[in-house]
Amino acid sequence: RTGSPIGLNSNCSSCHFGGNFDGTIYLSVLKDSVVVQEYQPGEEYLVKISFSHNGGGQQYGFQMVALEEDGLINAGTFGDLPEFIRNISLYNDQFDYVEHTRPLNDSVWYIPWKAPEESLENISFYLSGIVTNDDSNSSGDEVVWLRTPHSLKSTGLVNRKDGRLPKPSAIKIRCNPVHQEIELVSSLDLSRESVRYQITNWMGKVVKSGSLIGENISVYDLPKG
Repeated sequence: RTGSPIGLNSNCSSCHFGGNFDGTIYLSVLKDSVVVQEYQPGEEYLVKISFSHNGGGQQYGFQMVALEEDGLINAGTFGDLPEFIRNISLYNDQFDYVEHTRPLNDSVWYIPWKAPEESLENISFYLSGIVTNDDSNSSGDEVVWLRTPHSLKSTGLVNRKDGRLPKPSAIKIRCNPVHQEIELVSSLDLSRESVRYQITNWMGKVVKSGSLIGENISVYDLPKG
């Protein structure tokens, strides 16, 4: 019930209703206490979930799932969870979610999340929650959810076979602008590395992606600019 396409965009309102506390739910992704907009494959992060409301609400609950933006595939894994939060597999055990196990007293929660090891996909976090009146009944609760999923972009860096991440400067374009193909210069032996690439246009739209073979990427089939 996170508002994701897995559950046909449904949220907690299928069970909870009737409350009005001017509630809002927020999600951000942190690395070393700093909010990030991109993830690096294989790195560990904290997903911060927080609620705001007027004086009426007393307790909280939520359910969250992380998916690859272009497909119904779980993105990354959730780590050791706080008390009263659990990992649960739903929809024939195909998708992993995190959710509360009892009404929560705190309005801020931090969920450990590890980015996928080898992915260039953008990731969408879907989150739905409730602000309750603490009457042990599903009526009188306000449903809050992310109207737009929280998107996290890939840095484009992928884990190497030896488990280390290449530095951004490890691979460079030899000549820019390019014409028929992109020629790369690297301190790495690209013939032995498992590297995926992603090319975006000036608007940030992905126009080509794939696995790097050798030191050249053909771009003759792409429009100019």
